[in-house]
Amino acid sequence: MKPLHLLIFTIFGMSFADDTSKLPIVVITQIVEHEALTNERDGVIEALKDAGFENGKTITILYENAQGNIATASQIAAGFASRQPDVAVGISTPSAQALIQPMAKQGVPVVFTAVTDPLEARLVSTLDKRPENVTGVSDGLALQPQLELIQKLLPKARIIGVIYNPGEANSAKAVLKLQDLAPAMGFSLVFATTAKTSDTMMAAISLVGKADVIFIPNDNTAMASIVGIVSFGRANGLPVLTPDYDSVDQGVLAVRSASHKAMGYKAGQMVAKILKGEKASDLPVEVDHKMDLAINMTSATQMGITISEDMKKEAKLVE
Repeated sequence: MKPLHLLIFTIFGMSFADDTSKLPIVVITQIVEHEALTNERDGVIEALKDAGFENGKTITILYENAQGNIATASQIAAGFASRQPDVAVGISTPSAQALIQPMAKQGVPVVFTAVTDPLEARLVSTLDKRPENVTGVSDGLALQPQLELIQKLLPKARIIGVIYNPGEANSAKAVLKLQDLAPAMGFSLVFATTAKTSDTMMAAISLVGKADVIFIPNDNTAMASIVGIVSFGRANGLPVLTPDYDSVDQGVLAVRSASHKAMGYKAGQMVAKILKGEKASDLPVEVDHKMDLAINMTSATQMGITISEDMKKEAKLVE
């Protein structure tokens, strides 16, 4: 039973007053603010609206950002659980992990998105029908296409500098896959680790003279500083690539990946189905996504990188 009182809260910089006993409540927690995760959130909200669940009219949405702090993510999850929401959404692996225990105690279904490996992260025991009251969308990182893209764009590149936070399970797993794939494709790897966003630029600086290109896996800590890393890379002749489709708009040289907003939209559709009576445990985890190529032509020009006509025809070109 939801508490019968007037709740005043803040979301997206706007204040709302709503009687939460009358509207379904969806809580959304996000590990850090950067464009990819924000696009995931926008996709969730758009899908809900398209399904008839509009914030302040037919649904109440509560949102909190952990600002990159795992302890804060846990506090947010506990606070949200105390509100007894109808569905909880975790954007990123750490935010989803933080929700599992407190929401399970309240019997609240969890939907995750921006999670690379939900099995490794122990969010679900299987991608199909499962005992856990949890489902979501995996952005499982296909690394081979990323390495092939580096080969095509930068045929002389031999050393890839990888910036990541070893405390993020999704990043740690991506690094293990890179270590398996890279040598067979003629690459060696050098790593620059960062525990918090404020240290990320120092990690980038450490790669000067050691790497031919910077690669960032789906790492939330590093991606929160992507604009600064791109600017640094341009100034030091280090092209920056990521598997985050939306980051090409921020100056990343090229990306072959799926749209984060599209993945967030899929997660929002799951939330809508749950609000309409379906069980999270019956909804298969979404893992297959259309991959598109995007190239930032300004970065290519500044780096003296030639883009073939075939790639231009295939790609979304950003100036």
